[in-house]
Amino acid sequence: MFKIITWNVNSIRTRIDQLIMLLQKESPAVVLLQEIKCENSQFPQNEIQDLGYNIAIFGQKSYNGVAILSKFPLEDIKYGIPNFEDKESRYIEAVTYFDNVAFKVASIYVPNGSATGEEAKKNIKAHKSNRFQYKLSFMDALKSYLKLEIEKGEHFAIGGDINIAPNDIDVYDVKRWEGKVCFLPEEKLKFHSILNLGFSDAVRVLADNKPIFSWYDYRTRGFDTGKGLRIDHIITSPSVTDSLKNYSILDFYRGLEKPSDHVPVLVEVIL
Repeated sequence: MFKIITWNVNSIRTRIDQLIMLLQKESPAVVLLQEIKCENSQFPQNEIQDLGYNIAIFGQKSYNGVAILSKFPLEDIKYGIPNFEDKESRYIEAVTYFDNVAFKVASIYVPNGSATGEEAKKNIKAHKSNRFQYKLSFMDALKSYLKLEIEKGEHFAIGGDINIAPNDIDVYDVKRWEGKVCFLPEEKLKFHSILNLGFSDAVRVLADNKPIFSWYDYRTRGFDTGKGLRIDHIITSPSVTDSLKNYSILDFYRGLEKPSDHVPVLVEVIL
C-alpha cells in the first residue's frame, strides 16, 4: 500500500515546517503540491531531500507554481499541459515507480476564474471574464490531453487544486454558492467531462455521498464554522481506481497556526 497526497500549500516557504510534519507523520510515496509561490531556486529542496524525497518543480515568482515529491526517482517530467500555451506554472507531470511498476503522476493548479483588475471594477459577470475563459480553456486542454492518455491504459493519478466543486454535496450551502465561480454549471460540466473519459474522482468513489471539504475561506472563518468547499481532487485512471483502498481529509493541518486555506487530501492505493 502507498499513499498519494495533494495539497495546495499556499506558499511552500511559509508552510515548509507543516509540510515536513506531514511527510514525517504520513510517509506518503508521492506528494503533489500547488501554489508553491516561488521560483525553482527558492524552493526548500534540502529539507525535503533529507527525508528521502526526489523533487520536480515548476515554479513561478510570487504566484502559482506546482511540484511533485516522490520517494522514488522521477522521470519523463513534463512542464505544462502538452500542446497548450500557458504563461503560468500550473501543471507538472512525471513517471515514478512503485515496486518496479510505472506510475504517472501530475500536480495541477487550475485557474480560479474570478474576474480581476478592471473586469472586477466594471462588475463583469464571472462567465464573461477573461480569467474565467482562461479557466475553461485550461480545462479543455486538460481534457484533450487526458483523452489521449487514458487510451494508453497506464496507471495515472492527477491531483491538485482544481477550483471546482463538482457536486451539490461538495459545497456547504448550495443556494449561497449558486452563480459563483468554482460552482458554475460551465465549470462542473468541464470536470464531469473528464470523468466521462473513464477517469474517476477518487475521494468521491471512496466517500460516496459523505459531505467533505478541502478548502475553507480565511475571511469568513470557514474552518471554525464548517463552511467549506471540496475543490481539491485526485483523479485516477481505471487501473488506479480499481486499486483504491482508503482516503483521508487531513483537517488537522487547517487548524494549525498560520495554515494554508486548503487541507491535504490523501488516498491509499494497492496495485
